[in-house]
Parts: sequence; C-alpha cells; structure tokens
Amino acid sequence: MPIRRRDVLDVLASTFRTDKACSSGIEQHIVARELLRRQERKSFNALAPRRERIRELRRHGHDVAGRRADGGFDLTEGVRNPLDAEAEWRSDLHGIKNAAVLGARRLQMNAPDVPCNHDAHGVPAPWYGRPLRYRFRNSKQTLPRMQIIPVLDLKDRMVVRARMGQRDAYRPIETPLSPTSDLVDVARGLLSIYTFKRIYIADLDAIEGRGNNDPALARLGDAIPGVELWVDNGIADAGRARDWLGSRMGSLVLGSESQSDPRVIRDLATDPRVVLSLDFRGATFTGPSALLSEPDGWPRDVIVMTLARVGSGAGPDLARLSEVQAKAAQRSIYAAGGVRDAADLAALKGLGVAGALVATSLHDGRLTGAEIAKFQDRGPG
Repeated sequence: MPIRRRDVLDVLASTFRTDKACSSGIEQHIVARELLRRQERKSFNALAPRRERIRELRRHGHDVAGRRADGGFDLTEGVRNPLDAEAEWRSDLHGIKNAAVLGARRLQMNAPDVPCNHDAHGVPAPWYGRPLRYRFRNSKQTLPRMQIIPVLDLKDRMVVRARMGQRDAYRPIETPLSPTSDLVDVARGLLSIYTFKRIYIADLDAIEGRGNNDPALARLGDAIPGVELWVDNGIADAGRARDWLGSRMGSLVLGSESQSDPRVIRDLATDPRVVLSLDFRGATFTGPSALLSEPDGWPRDVIVMTLARVGSGAGPDLARLSEVQAKAAQRSIYAAGGVRDAADLAALKGLGVAGALVATSLHDGRLTGAEIAKFQDRGPG
C-alpha cells in the first residue's frame, strides 16, 4: 500500500541512529533532506521497513523482473565495492510508470552496510517519475567512437593525389601503400594500415561532367565487399539519385557544389544512404545558400568539406566545423580537409564530430594504424 515519505524517513532515522559510528553524519543527512522536501511532500510506493521482505513486488509475477543478486544492486553486501550494473525497470508497477526493480529477491539494507563516509550518502534517490538509468560515480564511462574514413579521388580511372581543390593539377598518386595508382590497389593499401569500415570516393570525372567511373567502382565493390563506399559523383537530380541507390553500389554523397535546387536534398534527406557534403572554397560556400541556411532539410550524415585545406597540411577548419555543428541538431558531422596527424583528430573529437575524412596523412605515414585504432575503439578523449 502507499507509504508516505515521512514514514520512510522515520524508519531510516530510527535505524541509522543505532549505528554509533555513523550516527551524527546520518542524522544530519536525514534532517537536511527532510527540510528540503518538507514543501513538496507527496505519497509514493517506497521500501518497507528494515529486514521486512518486499512481498509487494513478488505478487506482480512476470510484470516485475528481479535481477540476480550477484549481477545487480545487492545492498545486503553493502555498497563498499564499485557497482557497475544498472537498475532494471518495468513500464508499470502498481500503477507507477518506470518503477525501478533493484535486486528484488534480496532488497534490504542495514545500517552497517553503508559506511558513514561513503559517497553513496551523497547520491540522491531518483524520483519514481524518472527512469532509473544512472551509474555511480566510480563506474566505468565509455566514449563514442570516431570514424576515420580514407579518401580516394578518382580521375581517368586512376587514383590521384588531391591538393587544395586545384583539380587541373591532380596527378596519379605515388604512394608506398600501393605499387600502382589503380583504384583497387590503392584501396587495398589503405586497408593494410587499418581495417576501415568505410571509404569515401570522389568521382572527379562525374563531378565535372566528363563521364563516370562506375565500372571501376563496381570492380572495387567486388574486391572489398565488407567495406561501405561513400561516393560523390556529381548527381543533382532526385530521380538519378534514386536510380543510383537502387544499384546498391554504396551510399550516395550529394555535394553542394553540384546542386542547384536545395529541394533535391530535402526530398532525399530521410534515406540513410544519402550523405550531404557542404563544400567550401576558402570562405565561400559553393552551392545554394538555402542549403546551408536550412539545416532542417539535411540528411543524417553531413560532411563539411574545406577544399582549400585538402592536402595542404594546414589543419582542419575548426571554426567552420563548430559553426555547422551548432546548427546541425542530432546529425553526424564529418570533417574533411587538412587533417595532418593524431593531434588533429584529437582536436576534432573534442568538438564532438562523428568522424574525419583523411588521405595525405595516411600515404605520408603521419597517421598510423595504432593511432587510428585509439579513435575507432572509443578513445582517446
């Protein structure tokens, strides 16, 4: 039956006052908590007095999940050891939504179980209207992965070395990672550094309206079937985009420099295989201004491409990335252009970007597989 908050506090007070080692600290804690809550006193379903089994929980049968005592919050053994397990909860417990179920088979706590100087005294009990999904201070925290995506610029069926967006000067690449500038050879060389899950390819011939390299892309897909391809091929029409996606050659990158109508991006934004690339040349955005100013029409994944920094060694454009990130809501932002080494990746991770497109630093050996692994495997940061 419902028990008033005051009843529980009275029980706790009478219990903890019997522990001489902790009495003064516990009494002060109880008094302070009561003063703060006196103005918002409400009734709620609480734990029964000390040492009394919680029969109420057991009568709910399959509606209540009791976590094993050795895998959850077993308060009879104290909270002196680090607790890393989360509480379970069910959608409805005696009419209360999100009711917590904490080791229901052995749910009780004795005064000696909680040392008076333990941090648990400072952890406020969550209100029942709030899902119990917190961890204690000493639990292990994890960081999100940061995707490192190698880049291949394709021109005349060969991989070329890009530099500062000056495409007329691009030449077939010479790299220690590959004996030739063939697309498949260079891709395999990149994969020898690290087992990347995704590769970005710019089909420069298609972007500039000189045909396309679809046969080479199909050959690459057959050679590395476990790798997702992000392909920018200059498509600016919704119908053509859907036809290309139907070929299942990979995810389609729609570069802003190729677009004339921002509605194309908006029409395709809900497709998870569509990626938007916001292209900048220096301080100038290349593409419809509405495309940059209306982030509600962006797809889930967005690349910020600073062409003047590609292959320049100038470092990523952190200011522009921060500006785009601020209005991108929950979208994933990927940095492209200027990444030199692991220090640049750490700076990007500090901004909260989802990933980075890299090329020159991989071919020059300034970014190693071991350094990449640190970012791909939830670190550093």
